[in-house]
Amino acid sequence: MKQVWCLQSRWISSQVLTMKSAFFVLGMGLLVGLSPVAVFAGSYTFVTIDDPLESGVAGSAVTGINDLGHVVGEYTDSSGKEHGYIYANGVFTTVDDPLESDGIGTQLNGINNSGQMVGSFVESNGDWHGFVFDGVNFRSVNDDLGSNVASVSPYSINNSGQYTGFYHDLNGRFHGFFYDGSSYLTIDNPLGVGSTPSPLDPPGILGTMVFGLNNLGDIVGGYADENDLVHGFIYRNGVYTTVDNPLGEYGTTLVGINDVGQMVGSYIDATGTVNGFVYDGVQFTRIHDPDGAGFLGTVATSINNSGVVVGYYDDAAGYEHAFMATPVPEPSSGLMLATAISLALALKWYRRDRGLVKSQSVPM
Repeated sequence: MKQVWCLQSRWISSQVLTMKSAFFVLGMGLLVGLSPVAVFAGSYTFVTIDDPLESGVAGSAVTGINDLGHVVGEYTDSSGKEHGYIYANGVFTTVDDPLESDGIGTQLNGINNSGQMVGSFVESNGDWHGFVFDGVNFRSVNDDLGSNVASVSPYSINNSGQYTGFYHDLNGRFHGFFYDGSSYLTIDNPLGVGSTPSPLDPPGILGTMVFGLNNLGDIVGGYADENDLVHGFIYRNGVYTTVDNPLGEYGTTLVGINDVGQMVGSYIDATGTVNGFVYDGVQFTRIHDPDGAGFLGTVATSINNSGVVVGYYDDAAGYEHAFMATPVPEPSSGLMLATAISLALALKWYRRDRGLVKSQSVPM
């Protein structure tokens, strides 16, 4: 028995060494295959991130996320007042603009990797006052846009400190804007000629609204056409391109974009329900929080460079909640090809070491 055990041990040891060599080849192949950018599936893990101070139906909503996973948004307290908040490293911190006193409250909309934030506070008459917040100081942006501006809402800020948003003028018409660090550029989609359902309002009041901005300067938003149907668009290198979700019977809006070109937004389907989505330039993937059962459904507001999506949803009782959706990764085609090649090399090595592959002499 001892001799048999020794023979078995030697055989097992040789097989272990052979398989170690094979798995070394496989491991090297996997490392090579991991170099391409990961391709994310249409499957997400959802986590609710409601501010613990929120109370009432309005609840919490998240509107921005950076590459560190820090998110910003707003919550409504028991008195009905809105407060901005940042959620970072498991901690909620309330952010209120000190200039807001008797109004509706403060909203945080976007955050970059340096922790700079943009948002607005809302007065009792409904006018918005936009600001940039660096974690210590607030800087107003309303006066920068001129005397014809009634309300301003900055929405996204990139890592260069550039930001986008929208405003409405004294006639009530909406315009998008882009701040490049020194000056403001008005973003008006030429197709944004829609009016409002009310005949008392001047024509073209809906105009253009800009929301998302990435580090490449790509801008996304929405505009209303002559029939008051809202369409999403991307503004890149001076060119407007319309983006409509094919299921958006009653309109589509783009709200966020990352540096890979993945965009998030929402559409209203034939039943009148709001649905979130991710668009990679080719394919639309629906984003729906499993707890989202109300009329509002799920609204996607921002996406970072890891593909993590944030937004908010209504539950069956009509209460609003903030969410974070993390994509479940799938192997990229490059990874699968590298794995297949590595397995083939590993098998060949394994067969050679077992004497199953004959050596061939090379003619001299």
